[in-house]
Amino acid sequence: MKNIIFFIIISGAISLPAAAHDYYLKGLEYYKNADYSRALSSFEAAMFEDANKLDYVYAYALAAFMLKRYAEVRDICQNIINNPASDETNRQRASILLGKISAKETPVPEIPRDVPGGFLKPQPETSAASGLDGFDAGTIERMKKNLEEKDQEILRLREEISLFRDKKKPRQNTAGEAWYLQEKPLGFEMRGWFGWMFFTGGEAGREILTSDGILKKNKAVFFSEGTGTIFGLDTVFSFKNNFGLELGGSYLLGESKKIYYHQQIISVYSAEYTITSRSTLIPLFAGFSVSTKNRISLRASLGALFPVKAETAINENYTYNTFKETVESRMLYKSYPGWGASLGMVINLFPHFALSLQIKGMSLFLKIRRLEILKYISNNIDITDTLKTIDKVTVFSDYSESTDNNGLSANTNPDRPDWGGPAYYVPFTSLGINIGLSLRL
Repeated sequence: MKNIIFFIIISGAISLPAAAHDYYLKGLEYYKNADYSRALSSFEAAMFEDANKLDYVYAYALAAFMLKRYAEVRDICQNIINNPASDETNRQRASILLGKISAKETPVPEIPRDVPGGFLKPQPETSAASGLDGFDAGTIERMKKNLEEKDQEILRLREEISLFRDKKKPRQNTAGEAWYLQEKPLGFEMRGWFGWMFFTGGEAGREILTSDGILKKNKAVFFSEGTGTIFGLDTVFSFKNNFGLELGGSYLLGESKKIYYHQQIISVYSAEYTITSRSTLIPLFAGFSVSTKNRISLRASLGALFPVKAETAINENYTYNTFKETVESRMLYKSYPGWGASLGMVINLFPHFALSLQIKGMSLFLKIRRLEILKYISNNIDITDTLKTIDKVTVFSDYSESTDNNGLSANTNPDRPDWGGPAYYVPFTSLGINIGLSLRL
């Protein structure tokens, strides 16, 4: 039981200041609408709930002044000035109000000076649960009588305050949102971003195999999937905040392991591949932006991709019946345009900075041009320097000067690159998630 009583007392102590503030806010609303009688009642109710708040007392004095209750206002202002608990601001406001009263020509009958005086005297520390400790008897009786006479008015005020509490105040735009929402005929934006991607693509390679003193060369085609990172820098020109054009550059770095090799030359062997793909792209996108909220904007873009450079590094580890081989090579491609699309959102943080998050996909075609053997290790011995050009370099083209009966190159000049067969297209597709920071001018 003691715990319940204690909770009730604490709850009452917490709710009193909040109720007083609600009366105060409602009084300000009445005051702005020139309804000074209701404003006076609201401020008086606020003082009744929290007598130590001098802002409520001063607000009451203002409403009384507008109702020409000058004597009462004079008494309140004198008590504010003489009250040790008043700060310099309250004293200055009271002095200004006294000056306005003195300027009035029509005298107003005096009322007892002890009406508001008691609650302006220095108050001892009291329990907030009672709300009346420290008041003189005259003030308490006057305020209770006044509240009883206006009981219906107070009940109505409480109902309006309840509605006022529940009413959502309009949210103010941040500086970044306000700047973004300004309609600008032409906007300029620099965006830097990085992300993670998943890619799939066909890769072309050539295997060099020495077995029983016979050099065998063949072309191998295998399929890869992997993950990697992508970096980019875009320039965006926008028109009226919505439609825009993007021009930028991207660098892709992906790695794929556990590649399935589809062509078997010797009956018993195993192979492990690690492929690292590097591509540099120049995307040209047409984008559209829709502002769904002040802080967050949705963006979608669709456009063309123009690859500048694409190459693949391949590390191959073979294990045969009697020996091991490691081959490091790289493939160079001729790049063909593709397309890309993105969908994301922009979070407007500051006037010139925004955070972007997007999903971006791309698809393009590459055409293998050249395969180079960079390192060839057989049974832990590096034999790269012993290989001739014909063994280290293979070119892919749609024609050859001469071929044998099997359609392979008949080139026998060791100082010339070998011909690996007709060039063919290699598809490359990726899907990634990017995060970036935008600078808008």
